[in-house]
Amino acid sequence: MSKYLQLRITVTVFMLFVSSQVLSLTVYDVIQLSTKNYPDKDIITLIEVTNSAFELKADDIPRLLELGVSETVIQTMLKAVPEQSAEHSPPSPLAQVPGSTIATKTAHPAPADTKVLIAGGGFNVKAYQESGSGHHHHQAIHLAGANLFVLRHKGGFSSIKKRAVAAVTQLELAALAGKGTFQPDVLNGTRVVMFYGQNTSRPIYILNISTGDAYAYQLRSGRTVTPTLLAAYWSRLLSDYWSIVVNNVKPIHLADVHEGEALSDLYQQWIKPSAIASARLLDATRLLSTQTQHHLQQLATTVPHDFVVSDDYSQAKP
Repeated sequence: MSKYLQLRITVTVFMLFVSSQVLSLTVYDVIQLSTKNYPDKDIITLIEVTNSAFELKADDIPRLLELGVSETVIQTMLKAVPEQSAEHSPPSPLAQVPGSTIATKTAHPAPADTKVLIAGGGFNVKAYQESGSGHHHHQAIHLAGANLFVLRHKGGFSSIKKRAVAAVTQLELAALAGKGTFQPDVLNGTRVVMFYGQNTSRPIYILNISTGDAYAYQLRSGRTVTPTLLAAYWSRLLSDYWSIVVNNVKPIHLADVHEGEALSDLYQQWIKPSAIASARLLDATRLLSTQTQHHLQQLATTVPHDFVVSDDYSQAKP
């Protein structure tokens, strides 16, 4: 940031301290400061000294991320709840989840330019070509080269790719938290996937599930798929992959699904001593049988016919 901008923010903070009429920041103000490259610490200082308060909804989080507001600033905004709203109004779905559901990189420090390493690689996004995608390329979420699941709907973002990138950012935060499991939840009437770390008090928001997501998966699964079902399915699928590469235990969340046997086979292959020190998860999948690899691909692109939602699973929290 230039010395001129530093001087401006310093003067602004000083004037706010001495002013008898302190003006609170709005969400629009925060977006403007973020897009003008003000440092997070200065934006947070302004929020605090002006006693600014915000009423964010679940749908606002991905939009703020897309508009350039950092996870650190969003966390501060989520904590800054209007007093009257907190005391006299029913708690919002965001407030019902400890820590307001979005973790920040300050909670799990890592340099901004450092790629989170997991399973011999990391999370990334790749265009996924399939019938019916047209010029709106579907996006696959990859872990160390292995396809986890496919996003086929924008879900409130301006593009599927931007939504996928935001989901990868949240998955990297989960990776920094370490061992844990994924659970479906409801925020402001929207189905979402959350990560609950074993050693963290606050769950991490991963992504929301839209009716468009459910419909797209229904077309390719040959069965009825609802946002509730898809949230539960993605949560179990991610939990099983987490069991394999982070928790170091046998995957059990999709054990009752026919294709879920492929995850157990992957786990057995993954724990074998590797001749390659930097072997990625993808390398382990390539050593599996053709049928097992096909089942892993089915798990990533469809909801299996024998997958059902358990009420206990969808409601219980670790």
